[in-house]
Formats: sequence, structure tokens, C-alpha cells
Amino acid sequence: ILVEPGATIDETRARIGRAAADYVQRVVRPNQTIAVSWGATLAKLAQALEPKPVPGVKVVPLLGGSGRTDLALHANQIAQALARAMGGEWFPLLAPVLVSSEAHREAFLTEEPIKEVLEMAASSQMAIVGVAGMHPTSTMRQTGYLGVDEVEELLSLGAIGDICSYFIDADGRPCAPFWNNRVVGLPLEKLRQIPLVIGLAAGEEKARALQASIRGGYVKVVITD
Repeated sequence: ILVEPGATIDETRARIGRAAADYVQRVVRPNQTIAVSWGATLAKLAQALEPKPVPGVKVVPLLGGSGRTDLALHANQIAQALARAMGGEWFPLLAPVLVSSEAHREAFLTEEPIKEVLEMAASSQMAIVGVAGMHPTSTMRQTGYLGVDEVEELLSLGAIGDICSYFIDADGRPCAPFWNNRVVGLPLEKLRQIPLVIGLAAGEEKARALQASIRGGYVKVVITD
């Protein structure tokens, strides 16, 4: 689904958010589970949703959400907003998106409440994810998760963008274990198994990352400019 770019990146994100909200509300069915990631374009989707009850719908995050970003961008807040618009239930994932070591990540993933939410995400019928590039306007860079040294290391490993905070190369393969192994979220191989994954991307700098997410088999529907 293509939308006309706006005069600014924020306007483009808003247009993609409205198109995504319209698409999601057309295809969602009663008793489905929807899993969501985070970011500025997904936040625009959440804002654009019209109240329209969907019986039995559940919404869960695909990854953790606490940290140093604007709360409205977090997966938990986006999941809550979608559930509210659809008159459904939401289930928070109370963990950071990124932790200091792989051992800490494994410790989080053994906690029963986190396991339960990620199991719900894995068995969901629909996922909505943001696809980001390495450009300075990406949410990961704007919110301070990525510093200059980390960007340089990611680029040296072939990273061209991220999906659900996991960095991938031009062929859609995970490529940065030093980073990816610290993300508290649904693994990409499980994201690939969700029947309908909708990818949102705003700006031409996301083109390579969007192509990679399709090559990797993660995204089935694309909404972009």
C-alpha cells in the first residue's frame, strides 16, 4: 500500500499511520490476537484508529518497552491504544527492550509473565511492525539507544536497518549478535511464522531495510511512501 509523502517526515508518518489504521480495521477479525512493535510510525497508527469494537480481540507487544524514549512510542502503549480502540484486552510486556547482556536477556525470558506474553505474540494472527534504516531520523538513533560507536560497529557487520529492534543485513539475515542477543522480544524466526505481518516504513532512507525485511520473509504487507 503506497501513500503520498508529506512535506515533513512527521506528516509522512501520520499518512502511513492513517493508511495502516484503515487497513488493520478492515482485515481484523473477532477473537484474533494482534502483536505490535514500537516506533514513531506505529504511534501514528495508534492515534489514527477510530473506535470500532472487535469482539474478543487481544493485543500484545512483540518486545519490551521501558527505557529512555517517549512513552507514546513504546510497544506497551501502542498495544494499549489498539486494544482500547477495538474494545479488546491488552497484555503488557514489563521488560526493557534492550538489556546489558545476553545472560540478563535469558533471565528476563524465563520469567513467567514475560514468557506468557511472548507466547501469545508467537501465536498471534497479525503483527504490525516498524521497519527502520540506519539514518539519523530512525527512532533508535533519535531516542539515544544507538550511539556513534554502536552505529559504526553495526555498519561494519553489514546492518542496513532493524525490525523489532533486531538488526538485519541486505538479505534479511540477523547480523549483529552483540546487539540482537540483548533484545527482549519475540525472535525474528518466530515473527516470520505469524500469518499476517504488516510492515510500516516512512521515508526513502528505509527502502533498503524494507527490501531486506521482505527478502527475510518477515513482512507480508507493506505500507509506505
